[in-house]
Amino acid sequence: MALSNAKRPLVALADDDEIHSEAVTMWLDRHGFEVVRFGTGDELLAWAQGGPATRPDALLLDVEMPGRDGFQVHQELRRITDFSATPTAFVSGIAPERLAERAREVGAQASLHKDEHLLPQLSAWLTATLLSPAA
Repeated sequence: MALSNAKRPLVALADDDEIHSEAVTMWLDRHGFEVVRFGTGDELLAWAQGGPATRPDALLLDVEMPGRDGFQVHQELRRITDFSATPTAFVSGIAPERLAERAREVGAQASLHKDEHLLPQLSAWLTATLLSPAA
């Protein structure tokens, strides 16, 4: 799913697991995405509330983080006009069924399980969300 460098979609990633965050960031970069990375949801919220120069095209939120969890961050971001409709995917190691149910409840577009299938799932979601003709 490599993208041209004409416009690299921006993904905002909040994940307290540094190794996981680095791996996902490297993968996204290699596949044509720009990434702005945060170690907590609170850091992402501070950035969003500060009015970033470039609004992200997608949000990738870990569920279990120190401070606000991914679901709380998502709800806060929805109150910020520039982020109210940004496509969001939750990422977690919690039971996939529980994660999917909770993601639907808060209006996220996807839930991705932290396992060996994460990157193909992420690729499929980003392709459908950002590269489809309706996007």
